[in-house]
Amino acid sequence: MSGKYDWLSINNKYLALALGVVIIILLIWMRTGLLQYQGLFEPDGFFYYTAIKQAIASGFVFNNPVQLSGYPYHNILGETPGLLYFTIIPYIILQFFGMSPLDVMRYMAIVAGIGTALLCYVLVQHMSKSRVLGLLAMFFVACSSGNIARTAGTVYRGDTFVMIFVLLALIFLLKGFEASDMKKKLTYIIAGGFVAGSACLFWNGGSLALGVYTFAVMLAPLYGFVSGKLDVIKNSAIALGGGVLGWQLQDLYKLLGWTGTGILTGWSYLVVLVPMALGLAIMYYILTNEPMKKMFAGWERRTVLLAVGGTVVGLIALSYFSIPGLYTAASIQGGSANIANTTQELQAPTWDFIWASFGLELLLAPIGVIGFLLLAHHAGNQSHHKKGFFTFNFNIAFIACFGFLLATAYLQSTAIRYNAMLAIPLAIFSAYAIYSFGRMLHQYTINLGATRVPVSAIYAAFAIALLVLQITMTSAQSFTSAQADGINPLFLSAMSWMSNNTATNAKVLTLWPDGSVVEAWANRQSFMDSVGGENATRIPPFARYVFNQSTDSGYLINTAYKPDYLVVRSFWLDELAGIAIEGNITQNLTAYGFDVLPSITESGNATNQVYQFADPQYAVQLVVQPQPNNTRRIAAYLGLQGQNRFVLMQHIIFINGTTGGYTLINTPNTTQAINYTLMVVFNGTQIVGGTLLGPKLPATNMFKWLFECNYQSCNYGDRNVSATLVYQNQDTKIIHFIYH
Repeated sequence: MSGKYDWLSINNKYLALALGVVIIILLIWMRTGLLQYQGLFEPDGFFYYTAIKQAIASGFVFNNPVQLSGYPYHNILGETPGLLYFTIIPYIILQFFGMSPLDVMRYMAIVAGIGTALLCYVLVQHMSKSRVLGLLAMFFVACSSGNIARTAGTVYRGDTFVMIFVLLALIFLLKGFEASDMKKKLTYIIAGGFVAGSACLFWNGGSLALGVYTFAVMLAPLYGFVSGKLDVIKNSAIALGGGVLGWQLQDLYKLLGWTGTGILTGWSYLVVLVPMALGLAIMYYILTNEPMKKMFAGWERRTVLLAVGGTVVGLIALSYFSIPGLYTAASIQGGSANIANTTQELQAPTWDFIWASFGLELLLAPIGVIGFLLLAHHAGNQSHHKKGFFTFNFNIAFIACFGFLLATAYLQSTAIRYNAMLAIPLAIFSAYAIYSFGRMLHQYTINLGATRVPVSAIYAAFAIALLVLQITMTSAQSFTSAQADGINPLFLSAMSWMSNNTATNAKVLTLWPDGSVVEAWANRQSFMDSVGGENATRIPPFARYVFNQSTDSGYLINTAYKPDYLVVRSFWLDELAGIAIEGNITQNLTAYGFDVLPSITESGNATNQVYQFADPQYAVQLVVQPQPNNTRRIAAYLGLQGQNRFVLMQHIIFINGTTGGYTLINTPNTTQAINYTLMVVFNGTQIVGGTLLGPKLPATNMFKWLFECNYQSCNYGDRNVSATLVYQNQDTKIIHFIYH
């Protein structure tokens, strides 16, 4: 018996519109967590802010190089200039409403998130013309932590906007397949190719859009051949023409200097185009030639032929061609530079990261794929095939979205940065999981006493519980996220001081991510920044300078071109491993390490005062013994947690957390002491922290800057250069170099 309760159909368009508005409001709210902070989410955004300000000052036209990026020779903008115009064009109008360029940048990612959700609604209408399915897809985009990672307020990146191009290209592709009028068909295909080929104008990895479009065109004729649908083969040939258009557009943009080298440009596209064109011709011949039709009658034979032919083509391609993958399409040249393999966002994801990014969607999306294949006919899908007990469903929209899922899942497996891209097809198939099973259950009812209750009503309660759980999981992450690379108000306050208290032509040396903030917030030249492209020439020498145990004034004078100021941050301690790896420092890094000892206990008797510092691994005892001449003997001992065995340590350094002053104590028994240092931080007479330092860390330049340079003295310098602390807060120190 069919149930009368049907929550999967919304016939009132105004109700659908109201629900859509609610989802958009939820989407916006989910992306406002980072707006509590100043500035932008990460260093790259600050670099783009510098370039945008330069373009606005030049009459809204960007001209390379970026004047504050690097010295004595400035760096060009490595990203395509189109990214800047996502801010510049809206700002031309919004400036009259009191908005600054930074205001526009802080909100543009949310606008991209809204556009992505709306386009997902349109895309899934090609899978099933259901308002509920479209709203569910919008909901999962709104509540996807993976998508929020690139569409939250303050985020400003090229891959924030590229999903709009991917979705538009797929929508136009599907409309082209569905159009019966040849003029409309060609119009849609041309539009799809144009959008796919133009994404590279706004992100170096924008050729991903053409890659996904081409992959969908590759999968479509496979479905058409197996199912014997000649019209799909013909439409695929026309759609391939859209891919050729996108390919040629990318080459044109490159020729004009509007974009750099990307995947599927130049002759490389022929590696894809030639096999596809040849395969389409062979498929068409088999489906139209009578002897061939008889020989390969039935989808089973055509599937076997396809598998054999695909294997042969794949082996030939692997043997004779260098096939450019989608991994390269997103501008990641594996192994081309050490930094490409060590930057955090390019690391392969862990399971914890994947779960935090997608949550329930990881479970729902595979169910959604199965739900379409086996249950889509319940929602009116016409392209299905009955085989015994099972009904198998396919259509071009499913093929395109499934290809989208495969491509982005592969990208996600290579690097964590692609979670926002994978989030879109995951959202689509998560929506279909809930929709398809609800549509199947709609025909059933159950008896609850004297009442017959539609199963779909019970399922609706279950689905709503899932949606609420997704909201809860995502919002908890969204509003606890912090800015990347330790960007915080104290750092930005230091940069504001620099902007107001140093010469406008001052040159600044700092870690490369911090350099972008120096340029944008302090309006000063930075020797390095996060986007300038100086990986091979400037990062390794600076990393060695940071770890050097001599003042190395030769680096400052001959390599860094005499910087006026050094910006050094306590956050660098958390980045020690990254600095060393990206700087190609291969020596024993554990000697430069440290362990924070958060647990502090105090005990004593008539002869000893003992402070014990501990973490889960180490225990350190600071022993203070009063002496007859009103002095104190102080020593530190290192042991393992849970073992009552301690070894004398060679050094103790006391840091006054209020004034920045320090006192270094060396143990008198150096022959038996191990070369480790206990750093004790105190405010007044109260000890507030302890840290175990590796043998080499206290002698490095970085340690000298952070802990042995204060307003009274600076333990750094030689006959060629001296240093003076001119500003400090709990995060940042600004040191002025004076050359002799």
